[in-house]
Amino acid sequence: NTDLLKATGLVQETLVLLEAYQPGQSKEVFGRYVKDMDLLGKATQNRVDDILRSNFFRRYVAAGSDTVAALKRLQANHIGLEVLNQLFLVYTCRANAILGDFIAQEYWPKVTAGALSVQTTDPADFIREALSAGRTKAAWSSSTIQKVSEHLIACLIDFRLIEKNKTIRHFSPADATINFLLHEGHFQGLSDMQLLHL
Repeated sequence: NTDLLKATGLVQETLVLLEAYQPGQSKEVFGRYVKDMDLLGKATQNRVDDILRSNFFRRYVAAGSDTVAALKRLQANHIGLEVLNQLFLVYTCRANAILGDFIAQEYWPKVTAGALSVQTTDPADFIREALSAGRTKAAWSSSTIQKVSEHLIACLIDFRLIEKNKTIRHFSPADATINFLLHEGHFQGLSDMQLLHL
């Protein structure tokens, strides 16, 4: 769907919100706090609400209080931006399937084939193919396709999968990222065999 239109990676904003958020706070209460404390600069209340709804709460709070608490612990213990950025990518892909699908079906095949860059037209071609295959509930206008395509590229940049000029960056998950996700799966009840196939 088009939910990605409201937010891209927003990595720096997520770091600020994660540090300030107290698990259990409602979106409304936290939103007022964020605005009153000017945590996101001069963002309007509408922009704050969009970021909280489409980014922070949808990606992280909806994943569960244990997830937010664990991410906060990593941040408090200075685990490093590389690991947090990679985990933010995982949670964004889970909340916004179009990003996860684009990375799995378009980005990684390019990487394994030795491509040097992502083309500006790749996201739009991917979306049009998905639309023609009936993978969305409603038709999208050309302008919507273009905007979502731009947001997909922006997410790849934000999460350090490509450079601003769309050159593919070397990407390898950090050991701490893998460790976190394995523990997450374990505590969610996955067997060792299921973990091997994550």
